[in-house]
Amino acid sequence: MRKFIIVFLVVFSFFACSSDDNNTMMEEEQMEEQMSSEGCNGDICEATVGADETAATVPDTAFGTYNVEYTFADANSPFELGTIAIFIVKSDQTLSVEVEGFECITISNPVWRFGADETSGNYTFQDECRDILSYNLSYNTDGSFNEVNIEPAEGAGFFGQFTLQ
Repeated sequence: MRKFIIVFLVVFSFFACSSDDNNTMMEEEQMEEQMSSEGCNGDICEATVGADETAATVPDTAFGTYNVEYTFADANSPFELGTIAIFIVKSDQTLSVEVEGFECITISNPVWRFGADETSGNYTFQDECRDILSYNLSYNTDGSFNEVNIEPAEGAGFFGQFTLQ
């Protein structure tokens, strides 16, 4: 009887752990299917430059792929703490966004808003087509990636931020 209980516990613990691992692996594989180094296979949003905004040019030092995690969430945030995302900033001045649990999207036409300019290290891509969110990419003074702030596409506000994993 004792051997039966030990075998049962070992088998049970194997199945309990493996199902979580499979779900995580499946989520990561789904994100990779939608995103590649070239960007997103989903929706495309060509944002317009608003009245109080200036067209921005993202410098080549900012191009790259950033694997991030949502580490701060306001009460009204569209994403939960711990949400994983991939941001790809490309030389064609587009941002591909893949947030866990959401369809990927590619956004063009970055802007500076709320007083930001070429010296601020902030470049905002506005998804005014689908999710009505802004992705404010923030870089440190040395040009290294800092974070992505999530803001309303229209008007001021702050929902939270993604930081490097």
